[in-house]
Amino acid sequence: MAFSQTEDGRKKAMQSDDPRIREKFPDLEPLEEPPALITIPGCGMKLMGQRDEDKETNSFVSNQCLVILAIPVFCMKAVRVAAAPVEGWYFLGQVPLSGAAKL
Repeated sequence: MAFSQTEDGRKKAMQSDDPRIREKFPDLEPLEEPPALITIPGCGMKLMGQRDEDKETNSFVSNQCLVILAIPVFCMKAVRVAAAPVEGWYFLGQVPLSGAAKL
């Protein structure tokens, strides 16, 4: 199951059982729910960074981070996302954190 989430926090479940996605990204784990992305004047949870871009699916890996005064202090998880057409994100699944994000 994949999820979309708009900038105002609304969440919507969508199917992502496409076998091509599973073949292309074998380390992709399903999400039970989309990650929380809430910030209140620079503090909270936010997607940070962009790596492992894939032009075929228009997706990339980003980290869900705890931010304080807009500075990331701890990465919670890494997720493969694609931008939604109007606003927000499509969450395709969770992937392992990179070595740098674990520090």
